[in-house]
Amino acid sequence: MPEPGRSLYPGQYWARALCLHALGRTDEARDALDPVFAQLGHGCLMFAVGRADRLPWVVRLALQAGDNQRAAAAAAVTDDLARRNPESRLFAVLAAHARGLCEHDPGLLRQAVSGLARTEWPLAAAAAREDLARLLSRDQGGQPGLAGHAGQEAAEQLEAAYDTYTQASAHRDAARVRSALRLLGIRKRRPAVARPDYGWASLTRGELAVVEVVAQGCTNKEAAAQLYLSPDTVNTHLRHAFAKLGIRSRAELARLAASRPGVTT
Repeated sequence: MPEPGRSLYPGQYWARALCLHALGRTDEARDALDPVFAQLGHGCLMFAVGRADRLPWVVRLALQAGDNQRAAAAAAVTDDLARRNPESRLFAVLAAHARGLCEHDPGLLRQAVSGLARTEWPLAAAAAREDLARLLSRDQGGQPGLAGHAGQEAAEQLEAAYDTYTQASAHRDAARVRSALRLLGIRKRRPAVARPDYGWASLTRGELAVVEVVAQGCTNKEAAAQLYLSPDTVNTHLRHAFAKLGIRSRAELARLAASRPGVTT
């Protein structure tokens, strides 16, 4: 742990904490931020000044790990930043978000949602919406469905967060919100991930199946019989695959497939 008062570049700790949290290892994620918590405790705000939106996440992480003391400490830092920068509406909004989490206060979280929605921080606003929805759902006993005003508001906040995550291609976050919506009786289709135009990832399932068979030396007729397709369909899939892979012959396909794991030649 760095000595008190020494400057700290927090990126390495932040990245490790994010990865551990994504794997569901909440306690380890909190522990990965030990040096950051120590610096915050000694008034070093380097972690927060450039990316103050991280502080509500730190509060949330500490609460999820059952560490109310550290959650309160991170929220206090956010309040301190807001006091030091009275001209910054962003710091005030983030302070409301952090304190709303610590104090389980839907009013403060609504204030955070409203304020962040008017900034250029859409993902921070989506996170605040999730936190508000989670609190509202808990207040109605965690029961599934849309019972009462709280359930309806929770659903609205989650749907708005889901739309933001989907537009930002934040797939893991969108999946998490989709699961929360399902508990409220709302089902969202998994958004289609855009397929690239070229390369192996651009091939459709049918094209890839034909390529795998042809790469083993089968003729179009043999591939058609093996895959229960018509020869015309095989020919069409193969022509499209050649264009997407940037090749012109079966020999090139065999060489290309030989260098790609997962295709037997």
